[in-house]
Amino acid sequence: MAISNVDAVVTASTALVALFVTFHQITQSNKQGLFNHRLSVWTNARSLMNLCEKNRHYLEREQESPDLANDLSFQFMTNNAYLYSIGPSIAHVLEQDYQQLLLCKLTELQDLALEAKFVFKGDLGKSLSSFIDSYHSLLFSMYQYQIALKLESPSTRLSRSCRR
Repeated sequence: MAISNVDAVVTASTALVALFVTFHQITQSNKQGLFNHRLSVWTNARSLMNLCEKNRHYLEREQESPDLANDLSFQFMTNNAYLYSIGPSIAHVLEQDYQQLLLCKLTELQDLALEAKFVFKGDLGKSLSSFIDSYHSLLFSMYQYQIALKLESPSTRLSRSCRR
């Protein structure tokens, strides 16, 4: 009888050790996954910050007339590996293929802002999320502004007057 009790204790102890080791490995795996996710969000946010820093003077200039260099500013603000695919959309406003790429990337930016809020705690998460949201709004506003410029360009007015 004593041998079967020893066997039961050894078996139970081995099972507990295995559970503890499994729990520890899962915890480490989750920490690594969170670190990788944070790193991904941070590198994308940092690349957007670098673009803002490099191109600040294009955005801060005061103008009394319409910004006819809006398309150039948009190119500068999308000149990185994360946003390169939407750069041409400013030259092709309202063209479906380019607009679809732009809208997909803008949605991705909104998702990135939400991720930043959840993977970083406290003020850092809120600040990163707010910055990415602001960047999203900037790009969308520039695109809308380019649409307005296109609709009011002399060639557009001429073609509208010819149709009348």
